Parts: sequence; C-alpha cells; structure tokens
Amino acid sequence: MENILFINCSLKVPFWALRAALFPSSRPHRSWSVKKTVLLYLTRKALSLFSILHLGFFENDVEIPDGTYKNTKFVWIEAEREESIRGQVKLFAERANVKPLKTSAFWYFKSGTFTSGAVEPAKVGEKHGTAHPQGVYASIPKGILRRTTTLTRILAIDYHLCSSAPFEPNHPFPTALLDIIAGYRYLLELGFNSENVIVAGDSAGGNLTLALTRHIKETAVLPMPGRLLLLSLWGDISASDNGPTSSLRLNLPFDIFTNTPSILEESFAGYGIRSYLGSAFTFDTDAKINPYLSPTSPHITHTDGEYQRYPKTFIIVGSMERILDDSTTMVSYLQKDNLGPDHIIIHIANAAVHDFLLFGWAKPERTETFLRIAQWIDG
Repeated sequence: MENILFINCSLKVPFWALRAALFPSSRPHRSWSVKKTVLLYLTRKALSLFSILHLGFFENDVEIPDGTYKNTKFVWIEAEREESIRGQVKLFAERANVKPLKTSAFWYFKSGTFTSGAVEPAKVGEKHGTAHPQGVYASIPKGILRRTTTLTRILAIDYHLCSSAPFEPNHPFPTALLDIIAGYRYLLELGFNSENVIVAGDSAGGNLTLALTRHIKETAVLPMPGRLLLLSLWGDISASDNGPTSSLRLNLPFDIFTNTPSILEESFAGYGIRSYLGSAFTFDTDAKINPYLSPTSPHITHTDGEYQRYPKTFIIVGSMERILDDSTTMVSYLQKDNLGPDHIIIHIANAAVHDFLLFGWAKPERTETFLRIAQWIDG
C-alpha cells in the first residue's frame, strides 16, 4: 500500500516543485520554501489516501515489551468501572450500546529517567502531562519532554479508534471518551494530585480533552485536572461555521486537508466524522447541538457560567488552519467565564497548518511553539 502512495506522489513532485519555484505566489505562504511547500502537498496526498488504504493504524490490544522503544513503556489501562459512568456520558454509552474497554497506553520518559519494571508512583508535587511510539503523534509528547524542565514523563492514551464502512463499524462515540476517563483515573490512582495533571490533546484529542472536562464538571466523580493544553482543537465536527468569512473557507487553499468545499466530502475528515458518530448519532442533529461532540458549534446555546471553574488552559493553533475559528471561539467562551488574564491564553502560530507540531518540516513555527509550551508548563 505504501508503494501506491509513493508511485502516485512521485509523478507529481516535480510539477509541485517547479510550480512553487516559478510562481512563489502559489505557495501557501510567502515565507515558505519550495521544499516546505512540496512536503505540504505530500502530507495532503497522504491524508486523502488515509481512509481509503487504512494506513497508520496500530493495534491497541497487543502488549509491547520494555526496551522495544527508547524511553518508552507500555501499560494497560483497565476499563472504566460501569458504576462510575454517570450523567450524559452514561446516556450516550447506553444509546450507542458502548461498553468501557481495557485499552493500552504509553509512558514517555525524559531521556535518562526511564527504568524498566513497574511504573513508579507519583512523586510529591510531580507534574504530569494518542500516541503509538511508531506513529507520528508520538512526536508531541517527545517534543514537550525534550524542552520542559519540570516534566519527567508523559502518559499517552492509545484510545480506541473508530471505524466505519467500507471497514467494519467499530468503537463509535463515546468509546474513546471512556478510554480517556479511565486513563485520567489511572493517574489519580497512581498517586498524582489532580492539580498537577495537565490533560493535553491535539485535533480530535483536543475535543476529547474538553469532553472529559465537561464530564468532570457535570458529574463531579473525579477532581478537575490542573491545566488543559489544546492543540489545533477540532471543536465543531459539524463544520457549521462555514460562512464566506470563516476560517473554514478562507484557509481552504492553505491547510493540510484536501481542497474541497465541504468537510464532509474530504476522505480523511469525513471518514472520521462518520465513524465517530456511528449509527446511534446523526450529523444533522447530534453533531451540531451536542456539546460533548461539538462544543464550539454555533447551533449550541451556551449558558452563563458554563465554563466556570475550568482549569487554566493554553490553546495552540495555526494561522492557516481551516478550523482556526474553533480555537478562537473556545477562547472566547473560556475567557468569558474565567477571570484573570493568564487563566486562558492562546498562541496563533504564524503561517502554520493544522497539527503542525506533528511535522518536522513545519519550521520555525514548530520549534518556537514547543518552547512556548515548555515555558507555560514550567512557569
């Protein structure tokens, strides 16, 4: 399958490079090099083939021995206890006939701190921040650990990925959310104080981070985490804010997703939405009005104080992201209900695309943003 991608792209790379060299205005941003432009096009092509070829998935039910990956340890996260599932999440699980499942996770350790054997309990005052060690998503926890001085380890939940036709439908909402709830409980039972836990997520992971926080506030079954880190937040899976001045439209030519007017027509995003909703939830209603699915949807009427007592939050987003508005809208909601200039902050990285922290070619914005994250964590 990788050969299909290689052959398909190898025929286009010379054309992409020549066009970017001869017509600088065709590049996504005037500061971008020819090489960076070509790598963006390659990323787009990979994403467009992703759902067709089912590339990039790793089994999360296979145990990986210590020493397989450097500074990494595999652990099992036991399924969330059914009696602990309450509130709206319980109703969602019953509606979708979803049961909590055991899932896997990976501890990433700062270089020189890894020890084999059982995971050590939390140290007094220790801070803690979906990523398979072979996957591109592992670059985020690794990038943070290289630059922070106060974190020595990060737990990445390898939550169950949803699927739909042409593959076997599996793990729809709220399966992944139940995995995240179980992962957070695992940290608390390991001895971490909730105020020292930073819950982070990129793209759909940011959506899950907000869903976890909403669940905690609604049910009070768990204490609030200390901070949230939202990276390239996908806050509205219905893509309802798509008017002529929206980022969904204005950034259409520049982002990593394929250039089609509707997000539902895109193979990568469309497949993800259909898979996540499954058969129990609908796009025309649930995706637009359920705050656990689309907290930044314009179809949702928010109440005063809805986001009060939310943790300190740092939102990172690229200026060329199609879903830039999801992040800026969430900032406005959070700032309205949480006092203090440093409680809710946002960094809009110049000339950056969606999930730019994943891509080594996204320079200099990637390095600069990792440093900002480390300063925020250590501060």
